[in-house]
Amino acid sequence: MPVYLLTAMNPPKGIIKQLHMIFARFFWSNTAGTRSKHWVAWEDLCSPKEEGGLGFRSLHDLSNALFAKLWWNFRVSTDSLWSAFMWNKYCKKVHPIMEKSLGGSHSWRKMVMIREEVEHNIWWQTINGSSSFWYDNWTKLGDLYYIEGDNAKEEEIEVKEFIHNRSWDKHKLLNHISEEITECIIDNIKPELIEGRNDKAWWMLENNGEFSVKSAWEGLRNKKEKRRDFEFIWDPKMPFKLCFFLWRVWKRRVAIDDNLQRMNIHFVSKCWCCDESKHETMTHLFLTASIANRLWKQFAICAGINIEGMHLQQLITKWWIRDANIKLMAIQKAVPAMIMWALWRRRNTIKHGGKCSYNQMKEQIRIQIHLVIKLQYPWIQTIPTEWQDIVKYLNEYKPKLYAMSVRWVPPPRNKIKVNTDGACRGNPGQSAYGFCIRDEYGNLLYAQGEDIGLRTNTEAEIIAILEALRYCKRVGLEGFLAGIRLS
Repeated sequence: MPVYLLTAMNPPKGIIKQLHMIFARFFWSNTAGTRSKHWVAWEDLCSPKEEGGLGFRSLHDLSNALFAKLWWNFRVSTDSLWSAFMWNKYCKKVHPIMEKSLGGSHSWRKMVMIREEVEHNIWWQTINGSSSFWYDNWTKLGDLYYIEGDNAKEEEIEVKEFIHNRSWDKHKLLNHISEEITECIIDNIKPELIEGRNDKAWWMLENNGEFSVKSAWEGLRNKKEKRRDFEFIWDPKMPFKLCFFLWRVWKRRVAIDDNLQRMNIHFVSKCWCCDESKHETMTHLFLTASIANRLWKQFAICAGINIEGMHLQQLITKWWIRDANIKLMAIQKAVPAMIMWALWRRRNTIKHGGKCSYNQMKEQIRIQIHLVIKLQYPWIQTIPTEWQDIVKYLNEYKPKLYAMSVRWVPPPRNKIKVNTDGACRGNPGQSAYGFCIRDEYGNLLYAQGEDIGLRTNTEAEIIAILEALRYCKRVGLEGFLAGIRLS
């Protein structure tokens, strides 16, 4: 779906609800066109993973963020034809905060709906005092019109009218606002009157002050409490299907008999994991059944974990938080999901007429552990076969350190040397360059470095050389040698 369309239109809630239903039907279905159980409501999936969702974005929240961008452009742009048109049509005689017209266009009505939350996150830096004293958030406290309540006046007055000889007119401030707010302004805001420059708007949800839809979405959406258990579940080095399955187990949203009966789906329950034909429950399937208990002990004993007397979530948490060598901990956190996935696959295989032995489950888990180790530590060439050997190997692992002699070669007599370097995190990724200039004795004459945004390694190296040459030309340095890094 081209979500940028939400910038120009505001679909009714019913339309967005229908779109969400289509998304949910596609996500939960096994085959195109078939209906299946929606185990978790779409609204609950539209949250970051650390808040219990799957990282999807609700179209309601996305629409609000995109219209927040429109409001930002409307308030901040000085040379936009669209902004000028909107000002002349709706706010020619009144400040945008006070405009109460309900007969505007569809887009304008949506902008008005979210303006209060957006305005609260716009700070107007005082430069020439052109901000509205009552209606703009120039104090970082919010609009004084709403803060002062009954003391506020519906008058269009600018901040510069309260500045006299580059200092605040305290007497005039006290005539308009409370003493507490007056003292706060005098103590924290430096009065400026720089001609030719209007007050500057800063978006307070970004460190650089520039508006972004991402920060608007984060600031305007309904947030849930972040939980550490969900952070443990979504291990970036684990296959998505294992993390997703563990997330469903954690929320009790797996098609096990006791969960289905809790949803008023009644039938005769049978456990497929053992010969006792007991009532199938999550605890029995994943922990207390003889084969499940044996599998947990097989891996827990080697890792020094006692599983006795624990329920399922306690046991999983124990694996997550148990202290160990840092390299082993990264693998250890992934093991519970692998064990439960193997038990789940065995249960489904037997239920549909197949067979799966204990040794087959062990082999599945071993293969998955090897894959995670290769992803986590690609430089490790030889990985032991058995789990107990893997635990010992990672606990005792020490990387091989290689030393290399690096020596700076000084330039000839009466010459200087320029060394340059560029670095990139990710290639391409966040990059920086640097260069330094030394004389024949190694004395530092000048050094410079700067972030250059998203670049490649090659671009960073070239920019470092270019900036060094520009500096040498600017200051008139001649007869120099160029060296890459410290050569």
